[in-house]
Amino acid sequence: MSEKCVRDIMVPPDGMIGLDSTVEDLVQSLAAAGGGPTEERPVLLVTGRDGKGMALVTPLDVFEALQPPYAKGEWPIEFFWEGLLEQRCRNVANKRIGDIVKSPVTIKATATLGAAIHLFATRKVQVAAVTQNGRIIGVLRASDVFKVIADTMKDNAREAAEHVVA
Repeated sequence: MSEKCVRDIMVPPDGMIGLDSTVEDLVQSLAAAGGGPTEERPVLLVTGRDGKGMALVTPLDVFEALQPPYAKGEWPIEFFWEGLLEQRCRNVANKRIGDIVKSPVTIKATATLGAAIHLFATRKVQVAAVTQNGRIIGVLRASDVFKVIADTMKDNAREAAEHVVA
């Protein structure tokens, strides 16, 4: 059996949103896309003016946009957040997604799952944009790679037990 590659377990994004949409639009789209207690965290594809996918956004991007500029330091400042949530929501609601989106962490569709594990471990991300010929064609979630790892270990344990019995 050949090793699985990224293409084998990637999923489509949960939806799309335009680069010129607002953060408020993003929040509503992410909420509509899911993310309940038993669902995966939603991932939306950000499309440019040409309609091509250019980035991925998740609730974490909203959290980062809500951070006040002084809260991005290294020291604990939880007390600065006291009473700030509503104000920060008002301040960022009309920002363009283009103002908050970052370049996506990418992986080629033909990459091995070993390469995906390395990517997730070193970049400390939960999702990656899957690319083919320079275009985003899907989403790879760390949780889906983890499921493959769990299934592989379970299969290995079962095979080892069968050899002991035989």
